[in-house]
Amino acid sequence: MGDFLLFSQKLKDIISNHLTGNERFKWVSCKVHYREEVRIYYTPVFTEKIDVWNMEYTVFSDWTDSENFDVLKPVFSQRKIESLGLFCGGYSRYSFWKKPIIVYIKEDTKKKLSKQSC
Repeated sequence: MGDFLLFSQKLKDIISNHLTGNERFKWVSCKVHYREEVRIYYTPVFTEKIDVWNMEYTVFSDWTDSENFDVLKPVFSQRKIESLGLFCGGYSRYSFWKKPIIVYIKEDTKKKLSKQSC
């Protein structure tokens, strides 16, 4: 089935309150069954890739082409990410950008999450 990022309702709500509308993803609910308990969590599913790289400093795999690549060392362009509240940085040739295992959030969102003990 694969790995997914799972967010609680509280975490999802805080992140959602800091989104700009430019992120191009949707929240998908997931039921998690553990013993007798069922909980609802949320995972971000991106609808398209967003160019966030600083191409001068990001390190890609040797076999990179324009559609399929692995990022070995991501370096983000401040200009490209400033209008994003959350974005995916773990792109891979296997379309992991749709259901990422790594996402990045803005510093002000991170501070709010720290205050809320999320």
